[in-house]
Amino acid sequence: MMSATSEINYTSLAERKQDHPVYLSDLSPTDKPWDSHKAENQQMQKLLTGVEGDDIERIRERLKECGLWLIFNHTLPDERQRTFKLYQASFCRVRTCPFCQWRRSLLYTARMLEAMPKIIESAPTTRLIHLTLTVKNCDINDLRDTIGELNKAWHRMTMKKQVKQIVRGYVKSIEVTRSATGEAHPHIHALLLVPEYYFKVRQYYIKHESWVQLWKEALRLDYSPSISVQACRQAQGYEKIIREVVKYATKPQDLLQDADWLVSYIRQVRNLRFFSTGGIVKEILGELEQESEDLINVGEEEPAADADVLAQSWFDWKKEAARYQHKETRLNPNIPSPAGIDIQRRETPPLPPP
Repeated sequence: MMSATSEINYTSLAERKQDHPVYLSDLSPTDKPWDSHKAENQQMQKLLTGVEGDDIERIRERLKECGLWLIFNHTLPDERQRTFKLYQASFCRVRTCPFCQWRRSLLYTARMLEAMPKIIESAPTTRLIHLTLTVKNCDINDLRDTIGELNKAWHRMTMKKQVKQIVRGYVKSIEVTRSATGEAHPHIHALLLVPEYYFKVRQYYIKHESWVQLWKEALRLDYSPSISVQACRQAQGYEKIIREVVKYATKPQDLLQDADWLVSYIRQVRNLRFFSTGGIVKEILGELEQESEDLINVGEEEPAADADVLAQSWFDWKKEAARYQHKETRLNPNIPSPAGIDIQRRETPPLPPP
């Protein structure tokens, strides 16, 4: 996240004697999410404390090291008049980490929004459909198998002639929510790209009840599942649908309710992919999920040129205050950083997936 905080007086920060705490969210209110998501990361660490298992212990240690510090550049104004930009941070890349999930969601949204004009240019008459496909809730310990069945059913459904002849491309995500009784509710969000004639020619249009039947047959169910189909005209904008499709796989508030559910979830989703693309979306965008993802530049403009960097400010996470506190500002970004951090245009090296 970047801030249009031209009011920040970096010279004053560089000269400041730390008589009292100076917090990131006070200097730049639009960067307050850093505090809230790191606090959620801290909650997750606490929940996992005392849980047995080498796998959970490794994850807890990685969570502990995540987001302990942030470095921002003070720059000359860019085209959006922003002068305060994230330069470096540490990320654990644990799938369930609220801190990393937030950055990943921003990255996927930005990648999709950047790709959409190219996708539409390649198929100017394309219309968009937001399709939500559900199945009955399952026990958290059956989540992995249920997600597997959802993915198999998606493949069967999209291979049917009725669907294949109208879907030019798609991006699909799996979302898992937690029910009030503690069951898992995995479901699919899909953004479908269809030709304009889909809505005009009867032989191509799929009614809601037909989508229900297609999904029922694909999942091989003995009941009619609940689904939602929403059309979007390009003129109305597609950003809202994209944000819905590529949001968090599971919201932090669902993950942080109790340790047993969280541990089961972590083990059930290990090494699973939650996003996939197809058709012209895959041709132009590729896959959303990548092995090595840049969680610093989440789709914003290119990093500032060295000549545009006026100063750098370091912020440390203060557990007691649950906020990022200013540590130091240096007018010359080439001098060594505090605590021996190597100031290069990179984040901490990625670790293997949990």
